[in-house]
This record gives sequence, structure tokens and C-alpha cells, in this order.
Amino acid sequence: MTAIATYLPLYRRYRPQQFAEVVGQQPIIQTLSNAITSGKVAHAYLFCGPRGTGKTSTARILAKSLNCATGPTLTPCGTCPSCLGILKGNALDVVEIDAASHNGVADARDLIETCQFAPMQGRYKVYIIDEVHMLSTAAFNALLKTLEEPPPHVVFILATTETHKVLPTIVSRCQRFDFSRIGLSELKTHLAHVSQQEDLKLTDEAILAIARHARGGLRDALSQLDQVGVLSRVDAAYTITDADVQRFLGTLADDSVQRVINAMLDKDVTTLMTGIEALCADGAEPRQVVQALTQQVRQLMLAAAIVGNASDLTPKVQDTVADILGISAAAVPAIVAQAQRIATDEYPQWLMALSQLEYQVRQNSLPQLWLEVGLVALAHREGIETIQHLSNRIAALEKQLEKQLSGGVLPAATTPVPSQATPTLSVTPQAHSPSVSMPSVAASPTQTILETPQPLPTSQPAPALAPRPITSGSGLDWHQVVAAIASMGVRAMITQQAHLVSADASTITVACHSEAILNTLKNPTKLIHLNKAIEAVTGQALQVHLIVEKPSVSASPLPLQPQESNSAVSAFSPNVQPEPAPPMHEATTTVATEEPTPASASNALEPPITQRLSQQELNAPNWDDAKQFTAQLLQGTVI
Repeated sequence: MTAIATYLPLYRRYRPQQFAEVVGQQPIIQTLSNAITSGKVAHAYLFCGPRGTGKTSTARILAKSLNCATGPTLTPCGTCPSCLGILKGNALDVVEIDAASHNGVADARDLIETCQFAPMQGRYKVYIIDEVHMLSTAAFNALLKTLEEPPPHVVFILATTETHKVLPTIVSRCQRFDFSRIGLSELKTHLAHVSQQEDLKLTDEAILAIARHARGGLRDALSQLDQVGVLSRVDAAYTITDADVQRFLGTLADDSVQRVINAMLDKDVTTLMTGIEALCADGAEPRQVVQALTQQVRQLMLAAAIVGNASDLTPKVQDTVADILGISAAAVPAIVAQAQRIATDEYPQWLMALSQLEYQVRQNSLPQLWLEVGLVALAHREGIETIQHLSNRIAALEKQLEKQLSGGVLPAATTPVPSQATPTLSVTPQAHSPSVSMPSVAASPTQTILETPQPLPTSQPAPALAPRPITSGSGLDWHQVVAAIASMGVRAMITQQAHLVSADASTITVACHSEAILNTLKNPTKLIHLNKAIEAVTGQALQVHLIVEKPSVSASPLPLQPQESNSAVSAFSPNVQPEPAPPMHEATTTVATEEPTPASASNALEPPITQRLSQQELNAPNWDDAKQFTAQLLQGTVI
């Protein structure tokens, strides 16, 4: 019982007592040593980093260096009352506080009150607050003022593993030191030294396995060494191997994981199922198997990146691979041979598939079943599309398309299909016939012609026919007249709801599309703008006759593109004659009161469109006329 009661764990017995004994934190140790030597010790420090990296041990060494009887010094004596008190944990001037159990405002208030007193034995009163992120927000705020301006004899050392939980106002008042994970080589060296001091017999592979499993934490490594060292303590002649370490720590053997990966590479389902069953029978969880496979694939990827396609391994390259992967030099050839069996661009696919498999195994009620299914699917990985494979397919498609384009053949997929809702309107001009050619609807086989045209919304009136560029012997250009109208409202009204019928040397006849437009233009305040525009263009005052003439089919615009008429819509064939225009109602205004002469009456009927436009204008598309014809078609006024 006495031996059990007095036994101390290795991580406690091998705590560093001086700065030189701290493992793996050279930049931090150098900075603190220079601060002590130069006498520029800060009033508050923040030590943050992963567990087991020496934060609390460094804080105790700093307190001993400041309060040692021979100090301040970098090598505390360890025999003075201050050093012994810090070692035993009962020093009066060094107060260690566990913030996990003292995290309230009252605890912070007690700390503020006690720090006002001078130290009893040493030079400084040191407060080491471990796991400081556990303090409440109120406690943090209570410490702000004291932490920023403490008494000159007080030094605060805050230690935490979760720096993001510490208030930024606290971090800004401290000198921050980030403790990093200890390197694998340093862990191996220190574990070998402790094993020699404790007279423990371990193989190099066993020490390496402990160092890898500790993941950069010296306290975890010493605890695991203490655990497996029981075998050697009972039998002094017993040598601890890596198999013993794996059995104690619950990790999977590397050779078992490699056998599973080789079976996947060979597509040997029988060997794969046998290997999975053996791992699960030994007590390994399916999720643990997936994690071990993921770690092994990562090592293969690193080995492939280092070695490449080299067939011969030089001793230098072999040592480099062993140091980076954290394995023994004897295991490097097997790792490299396995890594070269997987293409470099397939490693991301492997890792992504294993990550998804881990999620499925964790969430499913039959984890071993999904483990087997997932690994079999990964073994037959032809279905995994690699980037190189996709790039090759795209290049082949580009070459095929380029070949078709160069030969004048377009793929069927590149032919645009007209929208079903907007049929294409076309007309075939016939220059040999004076009659007006009616537009026809060209519909693709997939189009459906609406039997009942839908009217336009009342808020958006149908666009009128565009002004017709008819020039008479008087030199009148209707486009110029409309453009010369000063009133924007009158100009828009004439542009959209009126058009020129005839013009001679003394009279101009303008047709309005409705009685309302005619009545509006008859207003002298409106008509004066048209008279001024005519006088500005022609240089003389002409009489204006206003009549009502609704737009007829004879005034239909030319189509956008001439196309062949579709037999499916025979109603729009060129043989259909337009309905006769409605009778014109003459409106006598204050300006024009005379009846039109026979010559002007004969001009009231427009000549055919093929006679009014030149061949170039006939072939050119008129977008406004196309919009007008579409509106008439939807309103049902064409037929």
C-alpha cells in the first residue's frame, strides 16, 4: 500500500524545473529568458495552446525564476523556501487558481482584494489562473482594470486551451504566447530518455508508436509510457514491442491496415472481407477502421509526393520519408510500393470517399455492413471520375465539334428551337405581283398555334403603324414633319395613332386611327404644332385634312425575315385577299374646310406596298411594323 500511495505518475515526476528542460517551445523560452535577464517582465502573460504542451509548467518556472533567493535568475536553485514552496504547491506568494471551479464575480473580487497586499517572501506575487476561458463574462469584466494596471509587485499568468473564448479586452492587456504541439522527433528523444531513466525496455517501434499516438502532447506521451511500462516493471527482462503498445492504446496494427488497402487495390473481395472481419473481431469499431484507413491513405499520398515515380530509394530519401510520416525506416519500402499503385489524382477521390463512408458508418445502425459495402465500392473504383478522365472527355468532344464546324455540319443540339409561346412570323415577297403578300406563320413541329388569340392588357395599348416615308411632289417628308413637332405629346400621338394619307402642293390628308384621336388633334392648341412643323419643313403653310381611317391589312408591315409559308396554317397563305378597308369619315377642321379634289381623293387609297418601297427597303426588316402586325394578330384584327 505504501508503494501505491507514494507513486507519482511520470508526467509529474518529469516536470521541467528550469527553462532549459522545457521540450519543444524554444521561441517562447528564449523570449521569457531575455525578459528576465533584461528586467523587463510584463505584468500579465497569456499562455495558450493544446493540452500537455507545457503551459502550466512554464508558468511555474517563471514564478520560481522571479522569486528564487538567488534571482531573478534563469536557473532557480530549487532549495530555497520559495522554490520548495512552488514545487510542493504551498507557496504564499504564488497562487494557482482553477478557473473552472472559481469562475464567478465573487472569486474575481477576492482576487482583486488580495493582490493589493505586498508579497510575504519573494519579490513578486504571481497569480497563475489555469483554464482562464472558464471565467464568466462578469468575472472577466471585473478583472479588466486590475489586469491592465496591477500593483507593481503582481504578475498575472493566464493559461488556456481555448483562446477564442477569452474576451478580446483580456487578450489585449496580456503578452500572448502560443504553445505549439511538440514535434515527433523531440517526443521520441524525450521518451527514450525517460525510458532509460526508469529502466524500461522498449523497442524503437514501440517508442515511435507512443509518440505518434500522443499527437504532440508530452503529458499524453508520458502517461501512455507509464501505462505500457507496467509490463517491463513486472518482468525486467521483458521488452515492450509496438504490438504491445497497439494493444494497450487500442490502435490498429499498420500491417493489418495495409493488407486491407492491398486487397482494395487488387480488387480481391474475399481478402478484403476477411481483413475487415479480422479487425472487427479484434475489437476495432467500424469507424475506427475507416479512420485508420484514412490515415494510411494520407501517408501514401505524402510518400507518393516525396518519392514520385522513382524506382530506387536512396538512404537520404528513405530517411526523409520516415521522418515526415513518423514511421520506421524499415517500413518505408512497403509504403512507397503501395503508394505507387495509386495514381496521384486519385488520392483526393479516395479521401473524399472515406470521409463520406465515415459519416455513413457513424449515422447508420449497421456500421459494419456499410463499412464492407463502402470499401467494396471503393475497390471497384472505375466509377470514380478523375479530373484527368473528365479533361480527356472534354478534349475529345471539343475536337469532334471543331471537326463538324470545319466541315460545315452543325450538330443537331446547336440548332435553336423557337419558343412555343412566340411563333415566328414570315412573309415571302413577290416582286412580280402588285398585290400585297400576306404574312405566314412558320411553326416548327413542336409548336402549337393558339386558336383563340389573347388580347393585350388594357394598360398597354397596341402599337400603331409606323409613319410611312411618302414624299410628294412638294418635297414633303413625313418623317421630317413628325420630327419637327415641338410638342412631345402631339408628336407621340401622331407617331402612334396617325399616318399620312396623301399630300400635294396645297393640301395634306392625315388619317387618325380613332375618333378620339381625331377630336384631340382638331383642338387648335394641338393642331397648331402640326401646322408649324409642316411650315418648317416645306417652307409654306398647307391645309390639313383630318380623317378617320383604322389601320388595315394593306398597311401591314414587311416581315422580319422571308420564310416559306407553312402548310399547317393555310389561313395566312398569300392567296387570301384582305378585307376592304372601312369607309373614311372626313372631319373638317378650322384650317381645312374644302372638299378634296378628285385627284386628291384618288390618292386617298394607298398604292400597293411593293410600289411604295424600293427593293432595298422591301428586303430590309422593319421591327416596328413587325411588332404592329403581331399585336394585330393577337387582337384578331388581321382575319
